[in-house]
Amino acid sequence: MFGKNLPFTARRRNLLSANLIIAILIGVILLMTSYAYFPKEGFWHSLTHELGFALVVASTIWIAFEFFSHAETEEHWNERIEKISKNVFFGVYKRNLPELFVREANVLVIDQQFIRSGLAVTYTISDSSYVSRTGETVSFVKMTAIARYKIKNVSDGPAKYPVGVSLPNPMIDEIKSHCRVNRIAVKIAGKYVPYDLEEAEKSFRESLRDDSQFQCTFKVGEIDLEPGQEIEIIIDYVMAKEDEDTEIFQTRYPTDSLILTIMDRGPTRRVIRARAIHLADLENDTAAEAEGTYNFKLDRYLLPHQGFAIWWKKVPTGPSPAAAPPEPSSSSAGLPSGQ
Repeated sequence: MFGKNLPFTARRRNLLSANLIIAILIGVILLMTSYAYFPKEGFWHSLTHELGFALVVASTIWIAFEFFSHAETEEHWNERIEKISKNVFFGVYKRNLPELFVREANVLVIDQQFIRSGLAVTYTISDSSYVSRTGETVSFVKMTAIARYKIKNVSDGPAKYPVGVSLPNPMIDEIKSHCRVNRIAVKIAGKYVPYDLEEAEKSFRESLRDDSQFQCTFKVGEIDLEPGQEIEIIIDYVMAKEDEDTEIFQTRYPTDSLILTIMDRGPTRRVIRARAIHLADLENDTAAEAEGTYNFKLDRYLLPHQGFAIWWKKVPTGPSPAAAPPEPSSSSAGLPSGQ
């Protein structure tokens, strides 16, 4: 029988809804009958009219009452669920965590739609130069990067993943032209799909003109990912840095691991250091006799806004032994921030 397996409250609500519909129909029939079959001044007209009108009004009032009562009940249950959630945190972690703190944790971890895996970034540092407005030749560092990673939709519904990269905006107009994205490719179902960068390039150049933007996004579009679907992305880009500078990486999405390679092609001699913006230190896998090549890794999850930093300094020239570049630090390493 219909509704036999429903909980008592649900069956009661269904029965009430059916009775209200019947009452409204009877009221409407009585009203129509009073005007169609009985004289306006007669007893039966007044009786059927008043009864029909009363049924319609009473049913309408009851429907409104049920609606607002149900809304209040939902609000009450939502409050109870929030309290239960907070009590779960307290019961499991033995911490009376502030509500705003719990909300922020949800935003950073629980509410994430995407997780990145196998992030590998290779930087190549080399010397370059530009001619200033005064005609002087000024040196700077050209930083070429190749980033490769996989991204997976971990939500329970379709989600749009924005494909692109954010590059730091140099404050010197003459070197902004050296900042560029050479290639963005997405591997879907085993096949690489190259992207046309023309429109994204125009928008990127326009944003570089605004010195108030410390970062400029090179966005080529969005990809619809089904729940559980994973794709691979490769980004080839170039940044312009000063002779002694820093590169900061802060991840936008949770990332399961990191492999970082830095190759210094000179000819300027530099000291290069790296460190993790994380509870754990970067592991130094640099070969003892590999001059100008540095390898680091981090086998821990990076949460949003965690990451790493690399920086470099020129080695002072001269005969002093102190000028020799020190060995790479074991605890000392980017994608641009916001990746």
